[in-house]
Amino acid sequence: MKKIYFVLCCAFLLNAGFVQALPDGMSLVSDSLTLSTADEINHAKCTKPIVVLPDNTLVFTASYASTGDELFKCKNGVVSLIKDIVPGSTGSDPKYLTVIGSKVYFTANTADAGAELWVTDGTAEGTHIIKDIYPGTTSSSPFGLTNFKGKLLFFAKDEDSELNPVIDASTPESWLWVSDGTADGTVRIADVPTRTGIDGNFGYIIPCGNKAFFIGYHKDYNETLFTTDGTAAGTAVVTDVYPKPAESGNFKTQAATIDWMYNCNDERVIFRANTYSGGKDYGSEIWTSDGTAAGTKWIGVDYAAGESDGVAKNTEFAFPIYYGGKCYFRAKDGVHGCEPGVTDFTAEGTHYVCDINFWNNDPSCDSWGPEFPYIWKGYMFCQANGSYYYPADTYHDSGYCLWRYNLAENGVTPTTSNGLTGFQYQSNWTNGVEIYAGNNSDNPKWFCACGDKLFFHATDQSSNSELWVMDSVNATPRKVVDMEGNTAPYFMTAVGNDLYFVTTTTKALYKYSVATSSLNSIADNKLQIVYTNNDSKLTLKGNVSVASVSLFTIAGTSRAAFNGNQTSYNLSGLPAGMYLVRVVDKNGLVYTSKIIR
Repeated sequence: MKKIYFVLCCAFLLNAGFVQALPDGMSLVSDSLTLSTADEINHAKCTKPIVVLPDNTLVFTASYASTGDELFKCKNGVVSLIKDIVPGSTGSDPKYLTVIGSKVYFTANTADAGAELWVTDGTAEGTHIIKDIYPGTTSSSPFGLTNFKGKLLFFAKDEDSELNPVIDASTPESWLWVSDGTADGTVRIADVPTRTGIDGNFGYIIPCGNKAFFIGYHKDYNETLFTTDGTAAGTAVVTDVYPKPAESGNFKTQAATIDWMYNCNDERVIFRANTYSGGKDYGSEIWTSDGTAAGTKWIGVDYAAGESDGVAKNTEFAFPIYYGGKCYFRAKDGVHGCEPGVTDFTAEGTHYVCDINFWNNDPSCDSWGPEFPYIWKGYMFCQANGSYYYPADTYHDSGYCLWRYNLAENGVTPTTSNGLTGFQYQSNWTNGVEIYAGNNSDNPKWFCACGDKLFFHATDQSSNSELWVMDSVNATPRKVVDMEGNTAPYFMTAVGNDLYFVTTTTKALYKYSVATSSLNSIADNKLQIVYTNNDSKLTLKGNVSVASVSLFTIAGTSRAAFNGNQTSYNLSGLPAGMYLVRVVDKNGLVYTSKIIR
């Protein structure tokens, strides 16, 4: 007789209607305000972030019906309009909010000046345009706003960059500027444009040490690596990263196609770039730079060795994160697909770490992990598409789900695939409990530590992404609240022991006071779900008053529904296969698990 036991612990709230009962410590703080913040982790693409001033004031773009998109703030849980820059329902569309000291720099669009550079100290009187960079109604459209040593670096368009572009004579450009917050101190420091549409998550300008790194175009070297110290004299090309001769066009060499530039401990940047050495093309490989020509180099390993149809393979290096003198990342090594790798910035110390996805024992399958890596209490938590053996000799697939890596392993490649070393799928440390059971994707992201807990959003059933929490690195993840619809909370922002977030359904701002919430005191409600194959019986055990029981295929199709007035259910009428069991108790708590019939 085969028995499968599941013990599930949860404290989930189901709510009907738009007005909800929220958990202890959680409140809606934005009332009828609609936040315009973007559900985008990529700093380069996120036009409307939430930022936090040193006094813990949140500043963000939002709108009432009467104001259009304007600048708002939230201090001590109270939301207020900073300034109605463009009175009426049109709004000034504030973008690229960037904190420097006690002020927020941003762009705003007005009828008189177009989209230009502004600043606020959080008051109406202290909110004003800094400079009309492109005089008149034409917009200079600043972007890439970056705090560098107390000043603002950014790219913007003016008459010169429109009339005398570097790359293409017919296409206006945006060049590098600096601002100290005054009109006289806002000046162009280089006639150098950058490549828009970068893939990396960390922005267009990467401060590191006493320099800021960026992608720029040189009249001879095409697209290559630049640095600046914030002055015109201190802005220059570092080296010709990709000296492969150009076959045509205005430049002598070809574009380096630099991306995923990242600051490693303020000592160097790491990035990927096209690589040409000894007369051979190696494709896009891993590079580092300390800001000098001698210290800017290919790491020395052809990480994605070989060619495909006569073209050198690319590493697809992405999602770097620094810890303990090493940089972890994902990349293709030509054997294991796109999987975790590590480098200590030497050729010898750069290698693949772990094959997260070996679907059907094919090592070339891609996990694309780690994605959105976040370090908490000595572990890296991330998203990856994987498969795993755990317990030993038991094969599973996970979809794009929550994985972790114990950084004490120091990047060493495991010699076994037993699920105990290397990257671990979430069920490895929770005795088989999964956020979204089966080969389904729970898509965790927006990781944020607050009040000694780790919060993120994740999906536990089709189109239902909610706020989740872990109390420790070994804890079973649990849903904080099941709000109306697919809330997909985003922009989780910690301010002390308060967690702020926005929901996609309401575009409202919520505050969760973690230190005073019931998360610290709720006793786990336990339900044991037992299925026995010999009599096709599903049995519920535990001190729980059940309201309903539902069974779904792993694809999400409903197969059976029962009321909660029984403790056992006959499933003999169901076809053989894997099923998701969903139990709701009379308090609205939800328990899910899977069985194999």
